[in-house]
Amino acid sequence: MVIFSVLSFCVCAQEETPSFGEKARPWVEKMLGEEWAMKLLGPKAEVIELPPIPQVVSDSKSTAVYDKKIAEKKSTLTKEEDQKLNYFFIKELYGAVRGVEPQGEELNRWLNALDQGGTREGVYRALVLDDQYVGLENYNKAPTREVVQFIDWYFPRFLGKKFNKAEKINFFTLKRETVEKSLEVVDALGTNLDLLSSWYAVLSAELAEKYPQAFKVDLRKSVEKKRHKLWAQSSPQQHLKSELMIKVHTVLNLLGGV
Repeated sequence: MVIFSVLSFCVCAQEETPSFGEKARPWVEKMLGEEWAMKLLGPKAEVIELPPIPQVVSDSKSTAVYDKKIAEKKSTLTKEEDQKLNYFFIKELYGAVRGVEPQGEELNRWLNALDQGGTREGVYRALVLDDQYVGLENYNKAPTREVVQFIDWYFPRFLGKKFNKAEKINFFTLKRETVEKSLEVVDALGTNLDLLSSWYAVLSAELAEKYPQAFKVDLRKSVEKKRHKLWAQSSPQQHLKSELMIKVHTVLNLLGGV
C-alpha cells in the first residue's frame, strides 16, 4: 500500500509539476532507492552553478590575442549565413561600443577581415584600442552610481576580483576593462566547455534578470540558465565572446545613460 501511494504520488508530481517532482526526489530516493527514483522521475534536473573563477594575470593592453590559436568548435553555418551574422555583429558592436552606425567603408573593411579569417575578438580589440576610443577615454565622463554598483557586483561574482575605486575611472575605460577581464576568464575556462558554458549561462541569465530592459533579442532576454548553456555549448567560442562583448557594453550603456 505504501509503495502504491509512493508510485501514485511520483507519477502525479512528474505529470503536473516537474519541479515539484524534483523537490520530492530526496524522499523518493530514501524510500525506494535511486534506481526507482530514476524510473519514476527521470534523470535529475541539471543544476547549473557558477564554477570557480580562475585567477588571471595579464596585460590588458596586450594585442597578442590576435595571433592566439584556440581550439574552436567548427561552425555548421554556410558561408552566406556566416557573412550575414558577421554583418549584424559589426553593426551591433559599433552601436554598443561607440554608439554609432559603422559607415559603408568601415563595415566592408571589417567584413572582409572576418571573411579572410580574422576573429570577432580581433575586431573588438581594434575598436577599443584605436585613437577614437582613446579619445573617449580621455573625455571627462564619470560613471554613474548605477555603473559603479554594477562593477562592484560583476567583478567579484564573474571575474573573481574586485575593482577598486570604480567611481574615479572614466566610464569608457570601465567598459573596456570590464570586457577585457571577461574575455580573459573565457580564455582561462575555454579548455573545459562544461565550465565555460556554465559560467556564461549564469552570467547571461543574471544579466537578463537584473537588466531586462537592456535586451531586445529573445535569447538575450531569457532568464533560463539551461537555454544559455545549450547555446554556448553549440556555438563557436568567437560567437560566445561576441555575445559577451555586446551584452556587457549594452548593460553599461544603459546604466551609464549613453
